[in-house]
Amino acid sequence: FFKAVAQLPSPKKLIFTNPETVKGTTKRLNEYLYKQNSLNSYLIEIIPNAFNYLMDGNTKLHNEIVFTKLSEITKDNTNYLAIAQLSMVEAGENIHTEILNPLSSLIEEIILKLKLS
Repeated sequence: FFKAVAQLPSPKKLIFTNPETVKGTTKRLNEYLYKQNSLNSYLIEIIPNAFNYLMDGNTKLHNEIVFTKLSEITKDNTNYLAIAQLSMVEAGENIHTEILNPLSSLIEEIILKLKLS
């Protein structure tokens, strides 16, 4: 996922719903970028409240909030977007704009490793 984020053109934005994962994810991303000698910069946006619904078992409301916010962001945004959490993939797939997600990056790596293409 970090390799794919690094390859996105600038400006780029990582979208989260769980604020507790931002620090760890961005730390690992920055370490990856440093090892690659890459001077990528990116913005962070947290979709408020959605993760709480997911933790309460209300996946439907979580996905609706994520979909609505991603729709707003993509309408008026010049940033290349990446959703940083697997829990957001389902909602992100319903957006009619390409948004990088960790699952698609994982699938691509598996295909490459297994030489399935």
